[in-house]
Amino acid sequence: MRLCVLALLLWPVLYGQDVPVTTLKQTGLFALPSDPSRIARVSSAGGVLWFLLQNGNWSELLSTDMAGGNPTQFAIQPPAKRVAFPVSAICASRDGRIAVVRAEGTVEIYQPGGALLETVPLPHPVSNCVLDHGLWVWSKTGADFLTGGRVDLSIPQPQLPKFGYVDLLGLADHGVGLLESMKGVFYTLDQQAGNWIPHPLDAPEFQAIRKLPVQEDGTTVPFVMSPSVAGGEFYALANHTNRKIGARILRFDVQGNLKARYLCPLPTSVVPPTGMNPNGYLSPNIVVVMDRVMLLISQSQKVVASYSLE
Repeated sequence: MRLCVLALLLWPVLYGQDVPVTTLKQTGLFALPSDPSRIARVSSAGGVLWFLLQNGNWSELLSTDMAGGNPTQFAIQPPAKRVAFPVSAICASRDGRIAVVRAEGTVEIYQPGGALLETVPLPHPVSNCVLDHGLWVWSKTGADFLTGGRVDLSIPQPQLPKFGYVDLLGLADHGVGLLESMKGVFYTLDQQAGNWIPHPLDAPEFQAIRKLPVQEDGTTVPFVMSPSVAGGEFYALANHTNRKIGARILRFDVQGNLKARYLCPLPTSVVPPTGMNPNGYLSPNIVVVMDRVMLLISQSQKVVASYSLE
């Protein structure tokens, strides 16, 4: 009986103990071509990075390895009419295919060299996708599994915040997860039952965010951003990044348990100095993890820094 009472007393302490921060060493840095285009979207799979580059209504896909080598670049067909955001999402598969979600209601699936394999109609406007054996897409109605141009499975979305921001993630064994960034909740999809299982996230970095007052319109600051799946777990960039200290990345398992915290010191002089950034620090907003390498990507600066997870 005494052992049971002692265990109950110790459990909250053990459960809530801090996960130490591991400082990672930078191992590389590369920049994308400095033409007028901007990085609109980033995806990765199978050791390949995919960048959607846009300039007005012109768009192209650029793929590289983790060090920026072996570049392959090809243009995709412009939309039928001029729109502000012609592509709403891209997602890559481990076998080298890349899916491009069009705002006008289709998904185009390309081979690595640029050959168009398939065009799939969409039931709803889509903001996220996962390309595996089939194609998962996320919309305001929930998640749809599309294959061969038809709807095979449709799962309503869970109860989400009014201003929630979500990322659809491809997990091991063809599973699907959903990260809601504003409240910090990870959902796994039970495809048999057709529902989402919530796993609230927690980390020391969230404490300051939880203390921030809610805005008049009900919006809050996201706890994490830009999740990346690797080795049966997912990594996310904690909000916000202090350039002088570095970027904080959190690693969770698929039950939402915090497994590790990383600090990535940011390189300087990667861009010309400005009044807001006099030292030219990297300003990352995307994290990608592949093959024990962590990549921090700045869409605005078009620069990628790599760190070793060994």
